[in-house]
Amino acid sequence: MPAGPDQFDRDTLAKVGRLTLRARRVVEGVRAGTHRSPLQGASVEFAEHKEYTPGDDLRHIDWKLLGRLDKYYIKRFEEETNLQAHILLDTSASMAYGGLDPGAPSWWRRLGRRRSPGRATRHTDSAARGTTATARPEDGSTTKHDHAVLLAASLAYLLMAQGDAVGVNTFGGGDTRFVPPRTRKGHLGVVMEVLAGIHPAGTGGIATALAAFAPRVTRRSLIVLISDLLEAPEDILETMKTLRTRRNDVVIFHVLHPDELSFPYDDVSRFVDPEAGGAGIVIDPREIREGYVQELGRFLDLVRNRCLEARVDYNLVDTSRPVAGALATFLAGRSKEGGGR
Repeated sequence: MPAGPDQFDRDTLAKVGRLTLRARRVVEGVRAGTHRSPLQGASVEFAEHKEYTPGDDLRHIDWKLLGRLDKYYIKRFEEETNLQAHILLDTSASMAYGGLDPGAPSWWRRLGRRRSPGRATRHTDSAARGTTATARPEDGSTTKHDHAVLLAASLAYLLMAQGDAVGVNTFGGGDTRFVPPRTRKGHLGVVMEVLAGIHPAGTGGIATALAAFAPRVTRRSLIVLISDLLEAPEDILETMKTLRTRRNDVVIFHVLHPDELSFPYDDVSRFVDPEAGGAGIVIDPREIREGYVQELGRFLDLVRNRCLEARVDYNLVDTSRPVAGALATFLAGRSKEGGGR
């Protein structure tokens, strides 16, 4: 018997409540080890220099300019409004991957010794995706999608708790949602409802989605992309670079499963692309493991270097680590760099 509207509402509210609670726990755990968030929205931005006159605040003297020109100049600033943040979440089928799963689809088969089935995998220009048993993170995440959603929810919770405007944009499989940044009461619940209700499906098309998203950014913003990036990276990074040159603060969380990082398989297996489908290919993982790991390393180096060139904040996220750990590492790095602004 199908669930009625009341049951649907109760189920949705339960999911949103659980996600909000988990996000709050992540943020509180991270905050316990810090004094202030480096994702500060209310701040000042340099505007111009003016020659020093008696009575000006000595704290604003530009000492580097004094050394070059042998004259005193004051830095003048203009106030900025609170931070506006856009969280972009990849919800394509590849994000459903989470290691060994007794309930995996029947179209995955291991052809060697009989073992529990795993999820489908995907081959790309950069690396193949695979599955096997893995430890479950303490925060309850089981797939790349679960990990990404909790990370997005935690960032949204953290930003809105300090009074910043947060929006969410999801893409992949036709389940595209755009929630514009808001600070008003109740908006966190809207964000959590969207995040709790999406399911990974279909193809990624990250570059196309980013190109469509870019015109929506009408003022300086924090833009956070959460994705496995397992498609041709050049177009993705080019769009992120364009957003960065518009004075936006751009962050990438590159979410990968530990199996994708090490390719730990032993049995002859059939690897199927979860986004393209088809019969897949049958291979002996032991014969290609070394080449796979080398190719993956080249891919990760390419992404890191392109991000470094474009001044995009790159963060590799291993789903075997709790989300709180990944978030704490990210925030600690921002603190050292002055907040990335």
